[in-house]
Parts: sequence; C-alpha cells; structure tokens
Amino acid sequence: MTHPGLALYLDFPDVASIACPKPMMFISGSRDGLFPVESIKDAYTKMRRVWDSQNAGSKLVTKLYDAPHEFNLDMQADAFTWLDKIFNNKAK
Repeated sequence: MTHPGLALYLDFPDVASIACPKPMMFISGSRDGLFPVESIKDAYTKMRRVWDSQNAGSKLVTKLYDAPHEFNLDMQADAFTWLDKIFNNKAK
C-alpha cells in the first residue's frame, strides 16, 4: 500500500492475489487491534476464491490464531513447517 493511489483500487487481499497461483501462507491474530477479525475473514475468503479459480486452492494456507498482532512461536513453527513443505526440505 506504499504506492500512491493504489488503495483507491486495491485492498490487501487484492494485492496478495496478484501472486496467485504461487504457494502462499497468510497468518493473522484474532486479537489484532489493527485488523478486525471480520476483515481478516473477508480477506481470506476473497483470496480463497482467487486461488480456487486458478485450480490452486491447495497452494493457499490461511490461519487465524488466538493472538494479538505478533509472530509468536506457534506461528513461527507453522510457518517454518510450511516453508519446509514448499521447498521440499525435511524439518530438522
């Protein structure tokens, strides 16, 4: 959202969906004061429709944690496991 005027036409899920059909993982906290839960769910739904429309639904992972705006240890563990899977590495 750093490009002037972009927010007039595209929101976060729109920008994220430009990456489709590449593998993507999006994580959020349900107690994040910056992003209301309903907005997060709407964004995830919008992105799901895009990935599904390109027969790439299995490449999109969205997770909502019971957490504030943070990248906690559970989130990190899930992210690293996902990255290992995507890059075909065995977790060490």
